[in-house]
Order: sequence, then C-alpha cells, then structure tokens
Amino acid sequence: MRSTMGIGAVRDRAARPGWPFAEKRKLARVLARTLEADALPHLGNLANRNPVPGMRREIDRLVKELEASPDDGSV
Repeated sequence: MRSTMGIGAVRDRAARPGWPFAEKRKLARVLARTLEADALPHLGNLANRNPVPGMRREIDRLVKELEASPDDGSV
C-alpha cells in the first residue's frame, strides 16, 4: 500500500460522507500503521474532511501516537 494511488484510495474512502464511523476509523488506523510519520499529512486531510467529533478524536489520538513514537530511521 505504499503506492500513491493506494494511499489516496484509502484516504478518500475514509473521507466519504455516509460511511460508518467504524469503517472510517479502521482506514485511518491503516494509514497510520502503514505510513507511520508519513501519515500525518493524510490524517490532517482526513480531519478536515471528517468534522464528526468521534472521527476528530480518533485522528487526534493517532497523530499524538505518531508524534510520540521515536523515529529511529530504520526501514
């Protein structure tokens, strides 16, 4: 899922209006776990496109988790 198209597809699915919160939350977690710190811009985009308080809290939690994790530079 490191391709630009794959990342964009996951992000866009998570931003679709009318999708269940649980599905959106799973997709946001996929972005965070797959991309780690590189997911921050995508999560910011999701936060702007999903003003629902529950989604906003989940994104904020993922961002804090990513910012707190040490980046050792390993691949």
